[in-house]
Amino acid sequence: SAPSTLQSDFEPTLKAYVESKGIKLGNFMAGLRIALTGKTSGLTIFDYLTLFGKERSITRIQRTLHL
Repeated sequence: SAPSTLQSDFEPTLKAYVESKGIKLGNFMAGLRIALTGKTSGLTIFDYLTLFGKERSITRIQRTLHL
């Protein structure tokens, strides 16, 4: 499938930021997927972010960080 607009707009920035912190993008995305969905596979991260919206995505990530 074609990349979502969010993905094509945001992925290069996200990749550069994550790599500047010394983190491999794949490792970061795997952790983010688990934080958002509780699963290790499924839609792209950007599809989930679009589906859940900003506030719900932030809430899910914060909940995971506070476990």
